[in-house]
Amino acid sequence: MGIPKLFRFISERYPEINRKANTLPPPVFHNLYMDLNGVLHNATHSNDEAVSYKKDPVTIAAAVFGYIERVFSVVGPQRLLFIAVDGVAPRAKVNQQRQRRFKAAAATEAGLKAAKEAKAAARAARKAVAAEPGAGPDAAASLSESDDESDDESGEDDDDDAAAANVFDSNCITPGTQFMAALVDQLKYFVAHKVATDAEWQAISVIVSGPDVPGEGEHKIMDFIRAAKSAPGYDPNTSHCLHGLDADLIMLGLATHEPLFTLVREKVVFGQSRVLNERSAIAVQQTDDFEMLHLAILREYLINEFKPRAPLAFAWDIERLLDDFVFMCFFIGNDFLPPLPLMDIDKGGLKVVFDTYKKLLPTWSDWLVDAGACVINPLALQALFDALREREARVMRARHPGELVDPPVAPPAAAADADAAATDALKQMLNVGASPSPAPPAPSAWAPPPGSVSTDQQAAGQSPVESAELDPAANTPTPPPPAETDNNDDDDDAAAADDAADAAPDYLLSMAHLLGVQPETLLEPGKRTRRKRKAPEPTEPQLAAVSANSLTPAQKAAWWYDEKFPHMAPAAPEDYVHDVVSQYIQGLAWNLSYYYQGVLSWSWFYGYYCAPLLADLGSIRDAVVAYDTTATPFSPFEQLMAVLPHYSASLLPPPLAELMTAPDSPLAPYFPADYGFIPDESGRSWKDIALIPFVDQTALSTEVAARLAQCSPSELARNTPGTAFLIHYNPSNKTQLSPPGELAVLPALTNAPVAIVPYTTPRLAAPFTPKLCAGARPPPAAPVPGFPSFATVRYLYTVRSVGVQTVAGPSREDSLIILPDESALASIPSARYLAEKYLGQTVYANWPYLVEARVVALSTPSMYYYPGTGADDGIVLEDVVHDWDETVARLDNDYLIHHGIKLRDIRYVFHVTVLHRLVLHADGSVTKDFGPDPKTGLELLLPLQLAVRTVPAPDTRYVPKPVPLTQLYARGAAVAVVGGVHFGGVGTVLEVASSSKGKGEADDNDGPSASGPASYKLNVAVTPPLDLDIDLTPVVKASRSERYVSTNDAAREVGMSQLAVARITGAVTVSVPGPATIHIGLGVKFSGRGLRIVGYARRRTIRSAGGTARQIWEFSTKTLGLLKTLKARFPTFVNALSRAPNERSYKVSALFGSQKPMMHLRRLIKWLSELEVASLPLVPDDMASLSASAIAALEDELDAAAQAAAKPSKPKLVKAVPATHLVNVHTISRVTTPAALPTKFYIGDRVRSVRPAGPIPFGTCGYIVTLRGTTAELVLDRPIITGSTLSGRLATLRGVTVSTSWLVNLSRPPASATPPEDRAAAKAAKAAKAAAAEAAKPKVGKDAAISNNPFAALL
Repeated sequence: MGIPKLFRFISERYPEINRKANTLPPPVFHNLYMDLNGVLHNATHSNDEAVSYKKDPVTIAAAVFGYIERVFSVVGPQRLLFIAVDGVAPRAKVNQQRQRRFKAAAATEAGLKAAKEAKAAARAARKAVAAEPGAGPDAAASLSESDDESDDESGEDDDDDAAAANVFDSNCITPGTQFMAALVDQLKYFVAHKVATDAEWQAISVIVSGPDVPGEGEHKIMDFIRAAKSAPGYDPNTSHCLHGLDADLIMLGLATHEPLFTLVREKVVFGQSRVLNERSAIAVQQTDDFEMLHLAILREYLINEFKPRAPLAFAWDIERLLDDFVFMCFFIGNDFLPPLPLMDIDKGGLKVVFDTYKKLLPTWSDWLVDAGACVINPLALQALFDALREREARVMRARHPGELVDPPVAPPAAAADADAAATDALKQMLNVGASPSPAPPAPSAWAPPPGSVSTDQQAAGQSPVESAELDPAANTPTPPPPAETDNNDDDDDAAAADDAADAAPDYLLSMAHLLGVQPETLLEPGKRTRRKRKAPEPTEPQLAAVSANSLTPAQKAAWWYDEKFPHMAPAAPEDYVHDVVSQYIQGLAWNLSYYYQGVLSWSWFYGYYCAPLLADLGSIRDAVVAYDTTATPFSPFEQLMAVLPHYSASLLPPPLAELMTAPDSPLAPYFPADYGFIPDESGRSWKDIALIPFVDQTALSTEVAARLAQCSPSELARNTPGTAFLIHYNPSNKTQLSPPGELAVLPALTNAPVAIVPYTTPRLAAPFTPKLCAGARPPPAAPVPGFPSFATVRYLYTVRSVGVQTVAGPSREDSLIILPDESALASIPSARYLAEKYLGQTVYANWPYLVEARVVALSTPSMYYYPGTGADDGIVLEDVVHDWDETVARLDNDYLIHHGIKLRDIRYVFHVTVLHRLVLHADGSVTKDFGPDPKTGLELLLPLQLAVRTVPAPDTRYVPKPVPLTQLYARGAAVAVVGGVHFGGVGTVLEVASSSKGKGEADDNDGPSASGPASYKLNVAVTPPLDLDIDLTPVVKASRSERYVSTNDAAREVGMSQLAVARITGAVTVSVPGPATIHIGLGVKFSGRGLRIVGYARRRTIRSAGGTARQIWEFSTKTLGLLKTLKARFPTFVNALSRAPNERSYKVSALFGSQKPMMHLRRLIKWLSELEVASLPLVPDDMASLSASAIAALEDELDAAAQAAAKPSKPKLVKAVPATHLVNVHTISRVTTPAALPTKFYIGDRVRSVRPAGPIPFGTCGYIVTLRGTTAELVLDRPIITGSTLSGRLATLRGVTVSTSWLVNLSRPPASATPPEDRAAAKAAKAAKAAAAEAAKPKVGKDAAISNNPFAALL
């Protein structure tokens, strides 16, 4: 769960911290850590469905295994993989888990109840329609909920019971359940299997900490990092990558004080319609939508923002600043503490905290916290709370004008003037660590690089940006206010309804869209009576005009505590509030310890639903801070009892389940079936707090212990704490690997070279010291390549709102804007000077994520310079750059809006190609391959002020190093045959052929062999590819020749307006009573998100006579048929849309008339839901793909071929293979590609994977079914352990997503590598084989022959 909205806030405030995972150059990561709980939830159920149903265990396991493999491939760890699953959590987390699980159970029950009521309503509607005068015999049938539905209500009730029994209870993803117990064995099997069979996994160690090991997954990872960092011999420049979905991983990563720490997660698209999420899953897989959040660049941003502008009374230390930053983020809430009142991130709460901290820091005598000793500076904290509560009072007075008046709050006192004895006493009181506070720290060994920040200005107490010439707003127009939706195509797509998404949880939103009702109406009547309309938040100018007054105790009780603390005793509110304050201060200290040292107390928890008002935090010296440090964790069954609602009782052993369900159970009060909610101040119902009682741990443990004897041995095993496992490659081991019972269909391994041993993270002998290790070198001087830094360019900065777009639409919040130093531009002699110096040379582009680039041209306002091609090799000039102003405006806008970098003087622009890879040639030589920008396919435009000439630590991976042929093709080298009659084979080098001996063997030097690769021949054991003789060419040709028509032609053919066709083929927004909105339409294309359904719509680029290019949508005959049917069945809807096609939203009565419009709307929704397009995946509009039916037919053919095929191909000796026909597959890497591998691929091609390790076994064959750039989806000959169903288009796990750089195209052998006589012979042999097969077939008619062809329906 983490910290709500923190990820978006951080990403928009510091725009350059996120990058796509495939950004060049890729970072080198030593360790990869995966918090697996988010993966488990995504693999088992959808968050966008009202009710999720059970999946086959193999399907779930394959989804989990495949996702681990995907993340592993993206990150490429060099030393360690640590997989952690949540075990029992500290008591402080249990309340939050209990809230989530109770609401999840309520969601499932509400979904089932709503579905049952919808059926009952449909039955009543059928009877009513049938009873209407003049109703035909088919009137009631038209409203039937399903084709086989009858009026037998008892039968429908049986169906409801069966559906309820098949519901997937996501609460099973909790330690102690059968599901989680099975997961431990499944993970051990999968990891051991990968280590035994995959060379990349054999190079690392893998630790698996399952749900039987106490602790939250991410905190078990933090324990490991702290232990590793404290161990002797630790590499201070270890690079870490942590995968997880929780935003608080940002705080945990910063708390490690490791300079090379990165988070990886799937790209989050805020505001995206939930309707599209499930169907566009293929788009995520295809585009490698992983992004990385680099904490190295975040550290530099924090230095810039918080570097004081006045002298401090203590030493400046970036590491101590990071600790203060992490601590302040506790104020906006996390899994253990509720947020302070009125401190919502999206209302500027965290910004106010930061601004207040920056103002107060110079007045303090020390930092806010000492995380190493777990000490909070009480005077600094009190001063911070005092300043913040002034704003709290203003907000409350603005919301309740004329009601809240009291004497003003005293101004915060400087810590330097405080009484020293009181300070010492308070520090002692709040010291929750095991050791005394250390001496004041020495200045940090690493400070901002000279020139990266204007240190002279800061020392003088000036703002980093004060002059108008440095003000980005001076030359930047004020951005327009953000649109309410992300859809600007009025004639096309319906955008997500963000307000509706905020106002209801996912399950209500999904059910409301299905039924066409307001989400709130699906709540129980007693649960929606407390919903209040969201009050408008006062603006900062409005707040400034309100005097800062606190509240009297009676006013506080009336406004805040009566509503948020329903159990407060009215007779003694002061005592009650004092306990709330004490527990909140305890929570801050407990959090500090948990993030930096581990669990301080397993039993402590915050015992209230909400935080106290800042007005009551006026004297924290009175807080009582104490913990039971001897407490032990819950047992798994105790935690299950503590967090599960009665709905999930079946997840427990029957004797314990009775404690939850029996009316006379002593624990019955803790499992209420009906309860109220505390409404959230922001008006978002998904943030409402369920009023469920806190569990009495002592009473619960007593009752559970009394019934354990009634549990079976297998059940008790689930309640027993376990250990983590260390799994690594050991060739001397002979381990037997059998899949767990649920996965019996997966392969077993005998004599696997794997060692599996128990592992326990070492306990620290002393508290963890949160600072950089000696010898640590943050970027750009880091010895590990691929990490970003601003320090290679001089710059200034400012904080202001410019509408950056980093994770969604324009941000309304402030961002830290970088202003590169442009003073050197004036000293450049001339443009020609630059051209002569840099054309053809290399620089570094994409600052701060530097990539080597080659300058190919130079633009100025009046000239364009590029290298000449004549004999003199001079510089060619073109007189006018006609689009200069447009280019400059585009560059300026892109850097500011998407990167938070303001360019004020663009007068010179380099045109560069970027370094993509190294190319290994057949003779062993290596060259650099420069090409266009991967994002645009064009030359990258690089303003001169952002061109970096040299870097402190060059990336040694991209230094060309020739490889001798004797080393390239040494004995035992794995090779792929890329030429000759054995093209497509894979094998192993046995020896140098006798005809080559003496020619190349002796050339054991740093360069390629002098004799050349053509005469260097080898004997190779080659395994040929399996020839399945499946030809997809007719299917591909048929799909290309299918008739498509433009939107205009489609409108003319079906008799609709052009705009109506554009709207109906996407989605139309309809307002229904409630109020609520739903989106209806065929959904075969969505322009705003660039998605389409294969076989129904496509996007094509056309050019006008003047050369102007534009994109248009075209629709197939299938879509035309749907449009015609829609018009025939729902003419009122189509005619109304044709009359007014430009409306952004329509009332239901405007589209369906005044007579029973909701009934007609439901009929349309039902018809749309039964169409084939409703279940087909959406794909990017620029992706080539076979249709879902073609992919399914291919799978049938592969199954039949596998049954008919003989034994797998065996290796055979091939003598004297020229080196030009071979590729050493171990030379293929993230930065190197052999020149001999093919680069062109097409849909339907048969390919073979030559990656020596990874998700696909070496030498596996398959067919390309989708292709986008260099990313392809394959259907393999056989299922594999890490395969997928390609978003449901396959029935077996034989789908994979790969880069084409790892493939050999068997369908298109290179003409230069295969002699003509060999090609002719192969062609003749294939023709003879086909003729023989045709002659062997039974003589049948043409129609019968077509019907026996699995692809017949597609031809």
